[in-house]
Amino acid sequence: MRVNLTYSVSLDEVETQVAELIDKSGHKTKKLSVALERIANLLKGKQSNGVVMELDQIRRELNSLDLRLADCMSIMRSYNQTVQQLSEPEYEIDKEVENDEEG
Repeated sequence: MRVNLTYSVSLDEVETQVAELIDKSGHKTKKLSVALERIANLLKGKQSNGVVMELDQIRRELNSLDLRLADCMSIMRSYNQTVQQLSEPEYEIDKEVENDEEG
């Protein structure tokens, strides 16, 4: 079962946080690559016992990685939209009005 976790970070930390998620995914892909090589070697040696279960496990891990990368895409899409909105002149005017109202 998959659940979504929600937490907030400052805008300037978003890229670093996503980079860490991607780094973890990269490490996992390296492990899966090694596992696939091992399975291929077993099959070349005519040793197919347990291969189906291992392949199923790898497929599950790849699915998990795909979901993680989709999360990263979604986060970065929202981040880029936010950064773009913050750089638009309308935002600057609204921000000045808020500051005038507060001060």
